[in-house]
Amino acid sequence: MDLSDNQIQILERTFKVFLYPDETQRAHLGRELGMQPQQIKFWFKNRRAQMRRCLCLKPWQATDEQVDNHLSDSENHEIDSENDEIDSENDEIHQDKFAMWVCGWRADPLK
Repeated sequence: MDLSDNQIQILERTFKVFLYPDETQRAHLGRELGMQPQQIKFWFKNRRAQMRRCLCLKPWQATDEQVDNHLSDSENHEIDSENDEIDSENDEIHQDKFAMWVCGWRADPLK
């Protein structure tokens, strides 16, 4: 079955969000695109295989990190930035607790 450009565009956009759509998602996509859920399932299976080939990986070698990087570098960069901010905040909290402990407050500095 040949897919229209619109169908492919919707499937690709969905693939970036859901690598493994569940039955409900496949049924919804099928209704939206005029396809059977089984056709949706096979499209996603083939698309995941294509992605793995693009990454030069065997199916069992693709890590979540590699898949995430392939799908959205900008999203990963944003998440990394948020994680760095959280790590920095945690460091400050631990430093404050340690300073309080050193000053005699007797709170456990590592909790």
